[in-house]
Amino acid sequence: MTRPRAAADARTTLDAGSRNGVHAAAFAVVYQCPDCEQRYLDERRCPDCQLFCRRVDVGGECPNCAEPVALSDLTPPEPTQEVTSTMR
Repeated sequence: MTRPRAAADARTTLDAGSRNGVHAAAFAVVYQCPDCEQRYLDERRCPDCQLFCRRVDVGGECPNCAEPVALSDLTPPEPTQEVTSTMR
């Protein structure tokens, strides 16, 4: 017996759109102008400088100050592991 196609398609769509268990559709993309360093949500071009912005990360609007905040700004950086060579 085969599964209904709609259920399989919905699960595939959810899996493809998730990032670390959080659905990516809930976030916007934060971009930053390389010249004036202003951040924008889902705007790829700075309206003041007329330059293309760099992608920072997914994020959203800060509930306190209404500025764009990237998820990478809120999470601590992963510790780097020092690689030592033991081969002689």
